[in-house]
Amino acid sequence: MDDLTRGKVVGWLFWIVGVGLLAYGGISLLAYLATPVMELVGEALGSFGSALNVRGGDPIYSLAVLCIIIIGLVGLAKVMGRRK
Repeated sequence: MDDLTRGKVVGWLFWIVGVGLLAYGGISLLAYLATPVMELVGEALGSFGSALNVRGGDPIYSLAVLCIIIIGLVGLAKVMGRRK
């Protein structure tokens, strides 16, 4: 650390800020691309919930019921997918 100069410190700071900005830009791009997909998933969960008639109560309750149903379907698929 004896050869640490002001130029190296400034260079490291620019490098850290540059990498941070690139990471922020990448995350923002992914969020921008994922927004329509998340809207479709929300609509699908809403229609699935209304088909099962679980929308009458609290939204958290509806989400919990849908999660339990999905977990049950995944468990059923794993049990049926096992080989003898």
